[in-house]
Amino acid sequence: MALFGSVLRPDFDEAMSDVDVLADFRPGATRNLGLDYFSLQDELTEIFGRPVDFCSKLNRHLRPLIEEDLLVMYEQA
Repeated sequence: MALFGSVLRPDFDEAMSDVDVLADFRPGATRNLGLDYFSLQDELTEIFGRPVDFCSKLNRHLRPLIEEDLLVMYEQA
């Protein structure tokens, strides 16, 4: 799980900005989550205390740009 976007930059606006979160799952890991997958965004919003934009897949054209600035918060060992 990693953060990216404005939350990592000086232009982050405490009053207006959301938190962009990327989660990479092992292949097949989300298969049995069903609708619980969609509650992950709600849970992260509660944890961060502000809106969260949660994604587990990035546009292949944007991914290299986003990965340059990722801040990994949790990495499975």
